[in-house]
Amino acid sequence: MRQLSKQLLVTKTSGNSQYQLYQATKLHPATFNNYRGVYIEKEVEISCYGIRVTIELGQERIRYDSGLLSPLNYKVNALFHHIFRQGLDDIEQIRAMIWMEYDDWCRNQYGNPFSKIANQKLRRQVNKILYQSP
Repeated sequence: MRQLSKQLLVTKTSGNSQYQLYQATKLHPATFNNYRGVYIEKEVEISCYGIRVTIELGQERIRYDSGLLSPLNYKVNALFHHIFRQGLDDIEQIRAMIWMEYDDWCRNQYGNPFSKIANQKLRRQVNKILYQSP
């Protein structure tokens, strides 16, 4: 899973903590099978979102990057604002909150939040080619 680009969406500051929400584009493997003889495995480019927190303690800076959490912006955005409202100054508490939410998101039929979006995108691309009217 190679990350292609990163773009900062929102930055908020509370006390000595800075919270950032970012979007990154990456390639994710996807599969398509219409059970009529068409089976495709391909890497698809999808947009994903993550959270970065920087805490300043005197001259020391502690940075935590959650990595790419989900391709669904509304989920990561809600988590970002929840963490910001909590005003947490401890990296361990922030990590625990992020990974507790991420663990809940991973409990779906695909096993991770990225596969569903990648498979949908590949299905749209294939259907556009197969069923395109001349």
